[in-house]
Amino acid sequence: GRDASRAFVTGDYSEAGLVDDVADLSFSEVLTLQNWLSFYEKNYKFVGRVTGKFYGEDGLPTPALSHVEAMISRGTEASRRALEEKQTFPPCNAEWSSRRGGRLWCSPESGGVSRGWVGVPRKL
Repeated sequence: GRDASRAFVTGDYSEAGLVDDVADLSFSEVLTLQNWLSFYEKNYKFVGRVTGKFYGEDGLPTPALSHVEAMISRGTEASRRALEEKQTFPPCNAEWSSRRGGRLWCSPESGGVSRGWVGVPRKL
């Protein structure tokens, strides 16, 4: 086996992409990695760890794993704040065509946020 953490997020399953280097991933990408981990923990039987960047030969976590776990925590917090902002400033609908130009409007369910009003969005 080999650790292909980066490939799960980027979709690059070439030799260059099948690596465990996730240091430059965004919070969003790290959360995607966490989702993959949760999927495997839920659906597969644990049989061991891959020795390398995240676990030493003794099977213990390395500082690199602690760093990624901290990134996951920060990403989770950023995601929570973004959801709160979306509730406060819900997105609306937009469309554009070369013939008719652009149009913005809000409906009771625009952007997946329920609201008791419809109309034109206000500028943030």
